[in-house]
Amino acid sequence: MNTLMKKLLAFEIKHNLRRPARVYVKSPDLKTIYGSFSLDNTNAFENWEALTVAQQTELKQFIHNIDAVNKHIKPEINDVLTEFRLRLPISLIHALNELSIICNKENVELNVYDPIILNIIQQMKISTAKLSNESKTEAFSILEKANIAEYKKIDYSSQIQGVFAELLHVHNRSEKLYEKAKSLFGKDKSYSPKALESMASGESNPSKWLVSCAIELLLDEGNDVNNLLSEDDLFMLWVKPQLDQNLEKKSIVQKLSHMNLDGLTERARNYSVYLSNIKE
Repeated sequence: MNTLMKKLLAFEIKHNLRRPARVYVKSPDLKTIYGSFSLDNTNAFENWEALTVAQQTELKQFIHNIDAVNKHIKPEINDVLTEFRLRLPISLIHALNELSIICNKENVELNVYDPIILNIIQQMKISTAKLSNESKTEAFSILEKANIAEYKKIDYSSQIQGVFAELLHVHNRSEKLYEKAKSLFGKDKSYSPKALESMASGESNPSKWLVSCAIELLLDEGNDVNNLLSEDDLFMLWVKPQLDQNLEKKSIVQKLSHMNLDGLTERARNYSVYLSNIKE
């Protein structure tokens, strides 16, 4: 087991106060230097042919991590990168590494770091929004110091892809989704299995109402969507589209109560009141 978890590369980051830090890609014993690149230009590494497929995969994962930080946070030059401990089952790590190697061979991107970092930031912002005014001011100041206070529209693309990837395991999914769309939103539209596959892969973007239908279909099929989506994801992707379309609010609240999602149930009630006040 320790052999399977053994690191194939070492990454030495040398910081400089005047320019972006430089990453040196080395062998685990630090005796061989395969090449280097700066943190603001991860594409500069050139010596890929000197690495095994497994080493290439490990380096690509590291680069995905750096690129996600640069994309979503844009840290200052003197903001040192350090490790953030995330405990995962060894079986999942093995699966990720093995799948990454397979994807790497076929030039299929598997990037787990971008959604992880994005979701960390989003959850910090969501929790900040729930605080009292005094605490919210302090929390917002903390976000500003970390350079993540700027408003950005929340990207649910990875969650939506996860929903439709799960939907691919449902028997007669196209027919069932058609019936769900018709009964919930009055939409007389059908989607082929191929179209649903493109939504699962991110090649096409489904409408909000279709995402809501897909989530409800998964619930009907007995899938534990709580393992797939957070409470905030469920509200924005499943509940809110239905409330916005003036669907039967009482039945929606009953569904949520049945799932023992008390916070989500209360949120749906409050949002219903908010919609009613707007229309008056």
